[in-house]
Amino acid sequence: MHCRSAGRAITVLFATTLVACHGDAAPTPDAPSTDGARLIALSGDHVNADPGAESPESLTVALLNGSGRRIPGMRITWTATSGGTVQDASTVTDANGLAHASWIFANGDVSQTASASFGAAEVSFHGLLRQSPDIPIDTLLPVELTTFDGSNQVVHPDVMFLPRSWSGGSVRLAMAITPYPNGDQHFENPSLYVSDAGATWTMLATARNPVVRPEAGYLSDPSLVFETSTQLLLMYYREVSNGDNVILRVGTPDGAQWGMPLEVIRVPSDGLVSPSVVRRSATNWFMWSVNAGLLGCSAPAAAVEVRHSVDGTQWDAPIRVALDQPGGYPWHIDVNWIPALHEYWALYNLKSPGNCVTPAVYLATSPDGVQWTTYPRPVLQRGAIDAFADVVYRSSFIYTKADDMVTLYYSGARWDGTHYVWSAAVQRRTRAALFASIQAPGTFTLRPPRSSLPNPEGALEAPLRVP
Repeated sequence: MHCRSAGRAITVLFATTLVACHGDAAPTPDAPSTDGARLIALSGDHVNADPGAESPESLTVALLNGSGRRIPGMRITWTATSGGTVQDASTVTDANGLAHASWIFANGDVSQTASASFGAAEVSFHGLLRQSPDIPIDTLLPVELTTFDGSNQVVHPDVMFLPRSWSGGSVRLAMAITPYPNGDQHFENPSLYVSDAGATWTMLATARNPVVRPEAGYLSDPSLVFETSTQLLLMYYREVSNGDNVILRVGTPDGAQWGMPLEVIRVPSDGLVSPSVVRRSATNWFMWSVNAGLLGCSAPAAAVEVRHSVDGTQWDAPIRVALDQPGGYPWHIDVNWIPALHEYWALYNLKSPGNCVTPAVYLATSPDGVQWTTYPRPVLQRGAIDAFADVVYRSSFIYTKADDMVTLYYSGARWDGTHYVWSAAVQRRTRAALFASIQAPGTFTLRPPRSSLPNPEGALEAPLRVP
């Protein structure tokens, strides 16, 4: 599921030089010449952003002279030229010739711009206000995806916004999801899709070459995070192999070039199911997951845990969080930080003791990610559409402040008498309507799983052959 940051600290190192009459800091005797000075935008151009001071975008420029040397100690002027504000009207380039500012989007103009200037040198930043996908409200629509294995059956979506600079301006949404043809775990391989409108998606790559797979096990449960400092889209995912849950991390600058997967956590299976990673800042990362112990789906219970990291690679020991949904246990979870509301949201399917035929997806909220408020009614339960007749599984969501909408991406399945057939669907809802539905008073009866159904994890009777 996918990073989403708020309250990002912008550190500005002010040079200890006098300010000249033209507003530029007076150069020290050994400072580089300012002749032919030019500005280069290093970060903050072509972003998708929510409006408001709780989720500013970081702008960074480098000041270079005609010889290409970076110039420290010079004052840069910042301006919001079309909507919004820049918190610092001016900042001074640090020892590396870099200047930083914080850009706050206005609520209104879809397209917004800002600029940085030094004398005659100027550079512009462009941004688009985040808006929800243009799909009908309160309508469940199928998400059609072409998978590498040819089955087009999928599970475990994780969706997030991308800065448009990541792909040259062609997309604004990313989704990680795994093929799951008739429940065959051998074909699980987290795959990356992108979209501009949120309804039609194009696959860019898989987390691992389909030819190179674990000899005994599978790859599943992807979670996406964007790392602003490196401009990398990171994908965390779970490898189940040789009795362990191994959490791997792999990054890409464009969806075409990928680094080598890095192992970040290893625990006995099923001690770390469905990792969901949130990056609040460069040194503040969180990972929520479900611990079902050695029994997995057969376990009588499961618990949600959270880990902390200062770099996204080295993780502290987990602590158990208070997320207790009456009637069952969270099984696969997606957590996002909602800056506009100053709270975390968690979306999860509910597991019954001893089985993982999960009939519903629930939402919980938290101010700190540890103490959670649950709600009595599900966001969605099985039978909402024929494709989800029997199972509603791991799901994901995005929230957009500008239109106060929640867009939900579900996965689920129906039993065809021999196999589970897996698919995805999308639904857009107003936040008010969503919370009214999950808090509604009165008697509510959850549709329990059909007792005759096999466990959806490992339910395949024989390997499925697909193109």
